[in-house]
Amino acid sequence: MESESEMADEVKRKNILHWNYRELDEIPIVVKTHGANVREIYLKWNKLKFLPNWIFELENLQNLYLAGNFIQKLPKEIQYSRLTVLDLNSNKLEFIPTSVASLITLKCLLLDDNFITNIPSDFSQLKNLEYLSICRNQLEILPEWLGSLEKLEDLFVDNNNLEVLPNRLTLAPKLSNISICSNRLRYLPLNGFLSSPFIRFDANRDLNYLSYSLLCQLVSKIRDSLGGDLRNVISRGCFQKTTIESKSRNQKLKISPDDYEGSEEITIEFPPQLLKIHKISDNVVCTLYELALRKVYKNRFHHTLERRLSPLELNIIYEPQCLGNDFQSFCHFFPATLMENGPVSICLNDYCQEPIFTESWIIFRLYSQFYDVPTCALFCSCRCASRFANCFSESRNRYFFN
Repeated sequence: MESESEMADEVKRKNILHWNYRELDEIPIVVKTHGANVREIYLKWNKLKFLPNWIFELENLQNLYLAGNFIQKLPKEIQYSRLTVLDLNSNKLEFIPTSVASLITLKCLLLDDNFITNIPSDFSQLKNLEYLSICRNQLEILPEWLGSLEKLEDLFVDNNNLEVLPNRLTLAPKLSNISICSNRLRYLPLNGFLSSPFIRFDANRDLNYLSYSLLCQLVSKIRDSLGGDLRNVISRGCFQKTTIESKSRNQKLKISPDDYEGSEEITIEFPPQLLKIHKISDNVVCTLYELALRKVYKNRFHHTLERRLSPLELNIIYEPQCLGNDFQSFCHFFPATLMENGPVSICLNDYCQEPIFTESWIIFRLYSQFYDVPTCALFCSCRCASRFANCFSESRNRYFFN
């Protein structure tokens, strides 16, 4: 091991310190005294158990790599930091202190292989975050505000205990990659994603259907580059369970073998926001509450779909509008999260495209082109569902209704 004087000399001469695999149990103090010009520090696979407060006060430090140590906690206060990359993979963290939220210049945050159970709400301040990886932890939920991080491009949350994804994630403007493999997902968002990201969700055994909107976007991502069994390309290890073991009070729908070319009854579960589910034959009037939600939302956002059949593709248009008087006068009647998180879906009737919040007419179908991936489509009324069904009854695609 180098002497303190040798390390001090190295710190003075270099902007990047490569100190991996040195069995360090603390960060040498010479970094504080002589490291004003240091931009990157690699301290992977050492024996660090904590970080000194001063490490974040180095004026020019941009990248800090600490993977493979024994760090259990971080400083309670962080000041003056200009960090853009913080690597805390493979440590002993059980929670993330809110102090990390003060790293407002952070672009890349790596937290794989820890024992983290939740992401603090203060992290919504990380407006410059582009890359977040928090795989192989103990997360059960992801916060809705993740969809409000305007620069987030890559989200990796494999091997956790997630059962659902936040609906607001569909509104994230720059997401290009989402990986949520090996979780406990029961369903994915029913709405299409604004940024049409590539999504990997292998090995979610409780997942037994996709929304038509999401399927269109996934197919458009792989259509030009991959062939063969698209069911395995889209997701391996899903669509295997026909029954749901969930104890949630969410709305569930049973699909009998008479409604599709299967041998067993299928049960599908919907997000908790969807309070009423109608069959295509249910010619009932929509509730005033749902109608009011749609009107208020449309006064605030321009949110529509552009659907193409050949080739199969779906694009999203989402633009905030000027707040109208209707929104100002009605917004206090509704939970703010309903507006912020967005509708559960957009009506798939091309001539309608109403936002859907709490009530929907459902068409369940199997798209034989994709090797019997169960899908469902949502509509704002019986009329829209019937028009959609009549349109596709003339094509080779087979639609089944419940």
